[in-house]
Amino acid sequence: MHSDTLVLGRYLYEGDGLDKGECGIRIVSGLNEDEDLGKWTCVARLQGRTAEAFDFITLRREGMLTTNQS
Repeated sequence: MHSDTLVLGRYLYEGDGLDKGECGIRIVSGLNEDEDLGKWTCVARLQGRTAEAFDFITLRREGMLTTNQS
């Protein structure tokens, strides 16, 4: 995914590239900010493996709280 690829009209890829082990999103639309608040889950799986690494991020109006669950 390229950094200029808009997903669902609200999110942009953020990072140096999946080939460098980086992934992320940037919320670019403030039209429905409340829809973006709450618990997010980030999941990664290496190709050919069944084990997953994951993390939970809670996005709040005053900031972000992360809880590592991998």
